[in-house]
Amino acid sequence: MAKHKLTGDCVAELLETNQVKYQKNLNEYFGQFETRKFTKAKYVLRGEKPSGYTGKFFEQYSALSQAEEFDGNNVSAAICLSITGSGFWVSSLLNEKFNIKQLEIEKYADISDTPDEYFADDSKFQEIYKRMLTINGIGPVTATKLLASKAPRIFPVRDRDVSRLFEATNLPEPFKYLEWCRKMRLLMKHQDVRTNLENMTKMLSQNLSSASNTAHLPSLLRVFDVIFWVEAQ
Repeated sequence: MAKHKLTGDCVAELLETNQVKYQKNLNEYFGQFETRKFTKAKYVLRGEKPSGYTGKFFEQYSALSQAEEFDGNNVSAAICLSITGSGFWVSSLLNEKFNIKQLEIEKYADISDTPDEYFADDSKFQEIYKRMLTINGIGPVTATKLLASKAPRIFPVRDRDVSRLFEATNLPEPFKYLEWCRKMRLLMKHQDVRTNLENMTKMLSQNLSSASNTAHLPSLLRVFDVIFWVEAQ
């Protein structure tokens, strides 16, 4: 599969060209969720596929979390995005008392409002992310999903399924994620990208309202992530 460039012009073209398909996928992702009564393997044996995605609850749990540190709601939100919550890393994360307040997330409407140095290699954000990676059981994907649960409009998820669709430099962590954040920041500053994502979010809102669905509306970063996560499956 040819990889796409993670640039505004390239992503805007993808969004415009595939708008109908992407909108359908968004509506299904945030649509009605069917309670799981069997294992995934048993559903396959029965020739059935339960409706809905657990990720639709990410925004709901994220909104319930404390502003200044990680808590159980952040863990629940991250687990909704298909990671495994093991007692040892969950306990360690909560025990560490990460000071999220220093990131001043309340100052910014979304990632495009953050200053140039916010995701720098020597930033406070880098310090927190790097410290998270020292916890046994928390790798880059889990860490980015936990961070995204603190501020879905500012901190992007870097999922392997999504990132493999786009070209990237071969940097070690924590610099790989910092580069991803900087690219996503520029992406969300691109007017055509924002317009496309905003229009899709409006359509999603209308679909949820007509279906009496109480799902929380996602941020533009999350809309991007969901679109390309579904695309990568």
